[in-house]
Amino acid sequence: MARPSERRAEARQVFRACARALYISNDSIDAFLSSATPGQLAACTGLLEGELAHRERTKRQRLLRQARFPLPKSLDDFDWAHVRFPDGWGLDEMRSLSFTDDAEDLVFYGKTGRGKTHAAIGLGMSAVAAGMPVRFYQTAQLVLTLGKA
Repeated sequence: MARPSERRAEARQVFRACARALYISNDSIDAFLSSATPGQLAACTGLLEGELAHRERTKRQRLLRQARFPLPKSLDDFDWAHVRFPDGWGLDEMRSLSFTDDAEDLVFYGKTGRGKTHAAIGLGMSAVAAGMPVRFYQTAQLVLTLGKA
């Protein structure tokens, strides 16, 4: 069981992490921590954690709106039986979204009705859940948009 001094130090660390995530200066944090009672520290930490959670929720909602998916889809609902991947690359690599770190492209192609749009939307939804900005375009729509530009 943690001693009171350890719990107090942990509470201060949690408060400091939340406050820094909200860009509150170290000087302001130190000033508050020097005079805060345990109850005040707990209340303010709860407030900061609530604000951070709210910001994270609204960020995901905003990213989802900006992505402009025609329908919500999931990679979990997709039938991967007829999908082929290049050698040395597969479903796990795609689901990990590691290709985005290297700014690599991912192209879905095939006959009509094979699930390319479903897979693209499902992958985009995964990226949004990871906090990445996404924009969904169908090929014809993208060509028109680029033509206007």
